[in-house]
Amino acid sequence: MKNLEKLIINPPKNFIKIGSPFMSFFLLESFVKMGKTDKIIPYIKDNWGKRMLDKGATTCWEMFDITRSYCHAWSAAPAYFLPAYILGVRPVSAGFSKIIIEPVPGKLKWAKGTIPTPKGNIFVSWKILSSGKISIKSFLPRGVKVLKCAPSRTRTGATTLKEW
Repeated sequence: MKNLEKLIINPPKNFIKIGSPFMSFFLLESFVKMGKTDKIIPYIKDNWGKRMLDKGATTCWEMFDITRSYCHAWSAAPAYFLPAYILGVRPVSAGFSKIIIEPVPGKLKWAKGTIPTPKGNIFVSWKILSSGKISIKSFLPRGVKVLKCAPSRTRTGATTLKEW
């Protein structure tokens, strides 16, 4: 498994590169599974940022470069990974009636955002304090129960859920 992780993180120059936002979803998911969430933000900045936004994109293109379609829902991986892992809000049960707030900051110092749910908007903000600890603030709609995992700077999962 470690050899596969090495190939994903540092592919040889002769490897065929991912060319589409759709396939990038699976790369971003592999970063999460390997505990390499610090790679998510740079990848999004390089691809959706430099390769789309800097070229005037206002939607998620089918391909990062010259494209046939300028609006592809399955090219919107950042719309999933940023709230779910960087902000840290993930549903535990259907309809967001139970959630986890478990940010994985990587090299970021803060983040904030709003997640629309069937029960109403969930607002979460977090920041890294000078002590290195993380401060999390949240505003939740009625009927949403939070199960909180201890935040981690580098990985998600593998911690005991505690009611908050």
